[in-house]
Amino acid sequence: MPEYKAVLSSVVTTGPGPYSVQALTTALGGYWNASDPKTPTRVRQALENIPGCARVEAGIYVYLPLYRTEASMMQPVWTQEQAQKQQMVHSQLIWLPELQVLLNPHRTDMATCTFETESGLTFKAIIEPRGRGIDTPIAFGEWVQQEIDRGASAIEFLCLDGKRGRFRIKGTELDRDRRQASDRALRDAAVTILQPVRRGLFLFEVVSRLLASGVYHREVAPSPMALVLFAPEEDFVAQSSGISYRPGLHEFRARLAENEQRIGEAQFEVWSGGFALPRQPIPKAPAQFDGSVQITASLRYGRSSRTIQIDCRESLNQLHQAILAAFEWFDDEHLWLIYPDPVRRTLAFGPEELEEAFAAAPVTVGELVGDSLEEFVYIFDLGAEHEFRCRVTARIAGVRTARPTVVSKRGNAPPQYPSVEEDWLDDDFD
Repeated sequence: MPEYKAVLSSVVTTGPGPYSVQALTTALGGYWNASDPKTPTRVRQALENIPGCARVEAGIYVYLPLYRTEASMMQPVWTQEQAQKQQMVHSQLIWLPELQVLLNPHRTDMATCTFETESGLTFKAIIEPRGRGIDTPIAFGEWVQQEIDRGASAIEFLCLDGKRGRFRIKGTELDRDRRQASDRALRDAAVTILQPVRRGLFLFEVVSRLLASGVYHREVAPSPMALVLFAPEEDFVAQSSGISYRPGLHEFRARLAENEQRIGEAQFEVWSGGFALPRQPIPKAPAQFDGSVQITASLRYGRSSRTIQIDCRESLNQLHQAILAAFEWFDDEHLWLIYPDPVRRTLAFGPEELEEAFAAAPVTVGELVGDSLEEFVYIFDLGAEHEFRCRVTARIAGVRTARPTVVSKRGNAPPQYPSVEEDWLDDDFD
């Protein structure tokens, strides 16, 4: 580890914070050139690579293992019937992701916590790294069952000492009316965190930033995050790639479901950036180009691109798979859209799950590009919204291509699911 990173880590881990990138850049000026405009970026990247260090806002960070003191979270419990269905023998507690972040902000290492009840009972718990689970003794499960028998619908965890991992636990009611103000604060904080990040953030990073924002330090703990952000239907989308803020998307989904009943009508819905746009008449498909084409796909963020050659008889679904394979992204179990008009986006083609709602018959690559289309936009994963700008760079008439082939590459392909420890995003955005 470079010396400046070791010194920065030793400074940050001594207190809860907050820590300012600007102040640290100036205070530790002996370890770098403080006048270099790239230095704050290096300091910020170093902070984000310190386990347990979380961003509050632009340029401000806290050290969660110490900052979590006096933070509290509500965790629902299974009823006995639900626990039996889940084959839970020793504990009826639902270990939600946010609690695992509170108990083990480092995430990369195993942690040990002590749970203390108001009656003086203590339990040792082992929190596995990277949210893999929590191990508790049988006696803890028995205590949880006693609280359920007394009418508890949740267990409240209050951090007494973040440094030593001490928590006070008690059975309580999951009263949403009492928690309205705290729930509203959590939702507002989630909007502030996710709104600038179009592609969304991983779940643990969202929870870390929520914890750093102070919403869990309120006198009344908010309800579990899933109840606040996703039930009832809200403006947040959760997928394997993370959580994103998509205002208006739930309205689009409702209208999409309604439109399924209009199959065969010459109308369709299109969606861009989370908003439903007016229905438009479907134009006639362009004349199909016969042969093969070369298409250069460039990620909207970053500096990488791939050029593929594909037969015009292939379907758009095969084009979608070919672009992902060219970037070595192999998880293609997400919805996607192709806009022939990159600017107005008044027509969209999608997979089978969306085709009926969009009233779009299966379309081939040749029908998409026709004789004159030069550019189109391909969006993969409607939650993360990875946007590829695609250019038709060559038309090869009469030539058959047995399978899609990568003919050229530029730049390193970013990972499909980057970890927060990786710096490629920072390098590409700065």
